Amino acid sequence: MVGSVIIAVAATDVALIVFFKLRERWNDSFWKRVGCAMILAGAVSGMHWAAATGTHYTLVPGAPESSSAKWTVIVVAVIVSSLGDWG
Repeated sequence: MVGSVIIAVAATDVALIVFFKLRERWNDSFWKRVGCAMILAGAVSGMHWAAATGTHYTLVPGAPESSSAKWTVIVVAVIVSSLGDWG
């Protein structure tokens, strides 16, 4: 989690500093804006990847089953499977 926060803060700071320092010189420069957007997108992706790799899930033996947990799995499965159809 700490690594995720560090990645998010650092990359966001870099993207915002670049954007605000150079925006006066960007008169309709699309590729520079895309560059800042790529930095922010990389920050979001890196932050989530770091958090996901640092997270461990364990089943609790004897824990009662909840019907909401089943519905959560179903909804997430449907959303993830529908994302594959966009490409």
